Amino acid sequence: MSSVPVYIGFWHDYSVIGAGAWTLTLNVRWSGFLLAALSAFVGIVGTSFWSILAFAIHQFRARPGQADALYFQQQAVYRNPSSAFGTVVELLNICWAWRSRPQGTSSQRIVRRSVVFSLPPLVVFVGFTIAAVFVGDITRPTYESNDVKIKPSNCGMLLADNQQNLVSFSTTVSKFANDTIAARAYARSCYGQPTTSSVCGLYAQQRLPFTSSNVKCPFGQDTNGQRLCSVDSAFMLDTGLLDSSEDLGINAPKNDRILFRRSLTCSPINVTAYQKPSNLTDEDGFTNWQYFLGPVDSVTDWTYLYDTHKVDDSFGYQVL
Repeated sequence: MSSVPVYIGFWHDYSVIGAGAWTLTLNVRWSGFLLAALSAFVGIVGTSFWSILAFAIHQFRARPGQADALYFQQQAVYRNPSSAFGTVVELLNICWAWRSRPQGTSSQRIVRRSVVFSLPPLVVFVGFTIAAVFVGDITRPTYESNDVKIKPSNCGMLLADNQQNLVSFSTTVSKFANDTIAARAYARSCYGQPTTSSVCGLYAQQRLPFTSSNVKCPFGQDTNGQRLCSVDSAFMLDTGLLDSSEDLGINAPKNDRILFRRSLTCSPINVTAYQKPSNLTDEDGFTNWQYFLGPVDSVTDWTYLYDTHKVDDSFGYQVL
C-alpha cells in the first residue's frame, strides 16, 4: 500500500452499519500513539469508576445497627480504596487474618461475607482489563490494508499525448507492460487459497467470485456454410451480480451503488480462412493483418486489425 495515496483523517465507511461506520485512518507512528493513549485512558477510567462504586457501596452499608470488627475493617477498605485489584487483595487478607478466630458456622459466615464483598472490585478489575486488551481491536492488521480510503488523485486512463512524443509514448507503453506483469504476479500469489499476505489485501476482495460452464459455440456459420468455431463447445465465465461497494471497493451509500456483471465466452475460431495482410503497413514498415469476421457498420469491412509491431512494443494484454 506504500505506493497508493491513502486519505488520512476521519471518513465514513458505508460498508459498516451504525456508529462503527466512522473510521479514522492514521499513519503507523500516530496510530501507535493513539493505542497507547487509549490504553492509558481505559486505566484512568477504570480507577475512577471503581472509586465511585466503592464510595457508593460504603455509603449503602453505612447504616446504624449492630456491627462487628470485620464490618468496620471492610468499610475502611471501601472508604479508602487503592484500586480494584488492590481492594480484592486487602479484603482477602482480612478474611485470612480472621480465619482461626471464630469457630463453627461463624468461620463460614466470615468467608462468605468476605467473598461477597470481594466480587464488586473483582468484576471491575476483570472488565476493564478485558477492555484494555480489546483496545487493539480498533486497528486492522497489515493484510487487511484495504480498509482505507484511497485519495482520488489519479483517476482515469493513462494515454500518450501522441505517438510523435517518444518519451510520453514510451512511458505509456511501460505502464501497460508493468500493469500486466503486476496482474500476473497478483494472480499467482492471491488466486489460490486464502492468504494473509499484505500483497493480497490491496483490493476490497482478494478474489472476485465467478462460475464456469461449457456452452454452445456463440458463432454460427458464414455464407459458405463454414463453421467459425473449431470445436463444438465454448467456455463461459460469469461473475454474477457484483456489488460496487462490497466487491469492487467503491465507497458509497446503498442508494448510489450499482450491481455489475461480467460474462465472457471463449472459443477457438478458424481465422485462417478470414485473414489477409493489409496493403498498408505502419510507419515503421510492420505488416498489418486484417480479419474479416463481419463488417463494422459504416466504418470498415473488416472486423479486427492486428499490427505486428505490437510484439516489439511489449504492450500488455487487456481483456475487454
